Amino acid sequence: MFSYDMVFVPFTGIDNHKKCVTFGAGLLSKEDGASYEWLLRAFLKTFRKQPQLVISDQDLALKKTIDKVFLLAHYRLCMWHITKKKLPNKILSIEDATTNQKFRKRFHSIIWNSKLEPHEFENVWSMMLDEFKITDNSWLNTMYGLRRSWIPTFFKHIPMSGLMRTTSLSESQNWSFQTTTLTGSYLIMFMMTFESVMERQRHNQILNDFNTATTFPKFITRSPNEPHASNVYTHKIFYQVQKEISRAEDNCFQKNVISSNGVDIIIVTHSTKDRSFKCTCMHVEHVGILYKHILCVFKFYGVEQIPEKYILKRWRRDVIPTELLKRRFNSSFDDSNSDMTAIDIFFNSMMQLNDCPTHDLPNRAEQFKKLIGVVCPDVVSDISDIQNPTDIRNKGSGSRGKRLKSTKEMIEKEISKAKRKCATCQQMVHHDKRNCPLKNAEK
Repeated sequence: MFSYDMVFVPFTGIDNHKKCVTFGAGLLSKEDGASYEWLLRAFLKTFRKQPQLVISDQDLALKKTIDKVFLLAHYRLCMWHITKKKLPNKILSIEDATTNQKFRKRFHSIIWNSKLEPHEFENVWSMMLDEFKITDNSWLNTMYGLRRSWIPTFFKHIPMSGLMRTTSLSESQNWSFQTTTLTGSYLIMFMMTFESVMERQRHNQILNDFNTATTFPKFITRSPNEPHASNVYTHKIFYQVQKEISRAEDNCFQKNVISSNGVDIIIVTHSTKDRSFKCTCMHVEHVGILYKHILCVFKFYGVEQIPEKYILKRWRRDVIPTELLKRRFNSSFDDSNSDMTAIDIFFNSMMQLNDCPTHDLPNRAEQFKKLIGVVCPDVVSDISDIQNPTDIRNKGSGSRGKRLKSTKEMIEKEISKAKRKCATCQQMVHHDKRNCPLKNAEK
């Protein structure tokens, strides 16, 4: 925060529409291990459950704290932070632009290829460094040592739900906070900004749920799994599943594929005991939605509905209870005693800071008095003696919402009209016998 030199730390994730949401946030005076530990323990105390996956940038103090507090969570580095923010500044040794572009293309094709086995990745990585003559690049060597924390091929078995780029979502959410917060603002103004951003997230969640419940997507195949998927998934997830269903209909024709000479080897096994399906690509375990290989096997066995075990709860359209969506959230300046009491406690806690302003906490009624410039009466009459105002014609407004026109505009409008013959003066003019100047002269 600007006036207090504090660090704003949001906890960001994605909802069932794959939209950015903020689970919570904290304000820290320092970015050290003790501050991070206090924040993570406060988060754990509030949610009473450890997260399954935590993704962040390469902050050593934060990593040590996560390993200490979130014992059950998987910690991974964000791919977006590595490829978009770090990589361009770390390969300056490749001066030739064409060679630099070729390296980036090769680099991305290797790190995002989840079909590679760990030993295969290590081989192609070494070949890439030799080809571009950058074996002595210290940053690339350091990232290779951390490969088990950011290369997808090393944790295909971990449920990621497409969260490898979550830090990019967090950066975009931080931008929304920065654009709505004024430089040098006090804590109370920041709280109001935070409330507005949260309210916008809730509104978007309700709007996306409403669109999912009231609109119907267009089907592109004849597979019975497609209508069933549209009834259980949100629209965002359904379109991803629909794409895989279409691929299964067009590109997959066998129950298992075994080949060689550089061709992918994909095997789908089906257990008749528990009616489970398992694919060697492990797309279901890693992303959380069915891939085309298993969907093709569904067609082979006549499975017309996606089994419940393969429908991840976080992607369902009914994951958030209806009564929670209808709940109204009040702003920080609500007149309710509970909200004001919470703000008083929070403000008194912040008073312990040496640089915290000592002015009184503003009241909503006082804010309105200052804004409008009126004073609320002490006694309000039971009989309302305030009547609706009469119609007012202000200069520039005119009647019926039209502005007043100048004399020049009215003359130009008259000239633009077509001429007609006056019955009194027998001339082709812009008037008629009712307002003819000759008639007025005779009078």
